Amino acid sequence: MAFCSLSYEILIASRLSRICGEGMFYYPATLGVFILFMGLGSTRIYWQTKNAKPFSLQRLINVELLLSVIGAFSILGINLLLKDSLYNINLEAFALGFILAALIGYFSGQELPLLFNLCAALDLSQKEVRRIIFFDYLASFFASAVCTLIFFAHWGFFKTSLIIAFINVMIVVMLLRLGAKQNLPVSRHTQKFLFIFIAIFLVVLIQIDKLENRILQRLYLGDRNAVLLAKQYTPYQQILLFAMRKDSAPVTGPEEKILRQAQEYYLFAVLNGTLQFFEPFEGEADPDHTFLFDPYLKLLPPISHALILGGGDGLPARQAVRYPALQEITVVDIDQEWVDFARNNPFMKKKNRNAFADPRVHIYNEDAFQWIPRSQEKFGIIVVDFPSEPFTLAKLRTSSLQFYRDLKRVLAPEGVAVIHSNSFSSPVKLELITQTARKAGLYALYGYKPGSSRWSEVEQIILFQTGGARETFYKHYYNQYLTTPANQALINQWGHLDYAYLKRGEHWISFYDPLVSRLPWPKKLQYLME
Repeated sequence: MAFCSLSYEILIASRLSRICGEGMFYYPATLGVFILFMGLGSTRIYWQTKNAKPFSLQRLINVELLLSVIGAFSILGINLLLKDSLYNINLEAFALGFILAALIGYFSGQELPLLFNLCAALDLSQKEVRRIIFFDYLASFFASAVCTLIFFAHWGFFKTSLIIAFINVMIVVMLLRLGAKQNLPVSRHTQKFLFIFIAIFLVVLIQIDKLENRILQRLYLGDRNAVLLAKQYTPYQQILLFAMRKDSAPVTGPEEKILRQAQEYYLFAVLNGTLQFFEPFEGEADPDHTFLFDPYLKLLPPISHALILGGGDGLPARQAVRYPALQEITVVDIDQEWVDFARNNPFMKKKNRNAFADPRVHIYNEDAFQWIPRSQEKFGIIVVDFPSEPFTLAKLRTSSLQFYRDLKRVLAPEGVAVIHSNSFSSPVKLELITQTARKAGLYALYGYKPGSSRWSEVEQIILFQTGGARETFYKHYYNQYLTTPANQALINQWGHLDYAYLKRGEHWISFYDPLVSRLPWPKKLQYLME
């Protein structure tokens, strides 16, 4: 019982956190709602017991049946309300998530008191009751470990919710057997309801992959004509790869046809609900990844070593291998399965031009935030290409004082660090980032290129070791790079970045104190709203 209850809470909290920021608000808020209503549910049983109401096994069975039904369709309900969520966030899904957490908490809070009443009805000893309490806490720990490390990684949220619900149904079966053995009264309608629920459950289970694929397409694309090419769960993320025709016509025919007619399609990947890329399938480059390297490798002193943090899709590496001067390209991405997917999937392999096969590319499947402090190398260019949205813990760490200090240590004296995102444009954020960079001993520029009907906007934070290096780059960019005939073809194709010096704010970002504790309330609310 404890395993199932806490698993449902973890499922809902994790789903809401994936939608809009890991752990920053929704996870602790969902947990708080769950615990509050656990207390209310437990209090209700206490008052009933105080009023000398006799123990009812039927009440415990009803609680488990309700938890089974609510848990089984919790993720389905949240996903159905998130139609077209790549472009619109439906706040009704968040409200539903909190309502579900409250309901599950309320009924979960009734479990342990009812179980103690059952112990009293069966005349169990105090030793047996203490064992129940011990296993209750042990099962809660087991749920947190199993859900995050095994279930989510292999089956995702929707399948996991059904697996947990099935375990919950088995609890009901065990309680029914106990009632029959101990001659405890149970309604005859319970078995009928249980049979109907199991029948519905089996039908859903048989069609689960087709059902999940259709839900995922509706969830992220609404009514757009697209096809899901690949779906994979890793220990870190859910990978979805879609194709859509440029003329918006329905996608028909086998996958081999899409590969042959790449010029007619858009290819896009979604990682944990965040759009990783959305580009013409046949394109050999794009402005986002072109401008991660091009102005800097052409204007700065010769650079031979490049470091890419993130970039498991191979698209930054696809751009880096175009420059013969780069002798070594180091890619650090935490998710080996995502890198293998990008390396072996025929659509991804065509999209990234098999960049990972270049002998200059060396891949480390490690956490970049742990890899950089251990590195003893110096890099002429460092590219940070973590997912841009939502405002995740990884994104917060990317803008933190600790991370900037690590970048400074491994950045060559005349090198450059380029941090890519699509969420820098708030003046408050830019002032925070600039002050954070100065606290770390780095000098920041802001690079921006407006979006178009075909490509999204490009935003960058560019970091230099010295103010002189920043000044030199800025001057050479406008006086040399934009006027050099050899660069005109690229500028005509993609446009160009505009650079700006940034105003330093009053505060800076420390990952260990992420704008939460030290700031006065008016400033804190302003930052949270931004």
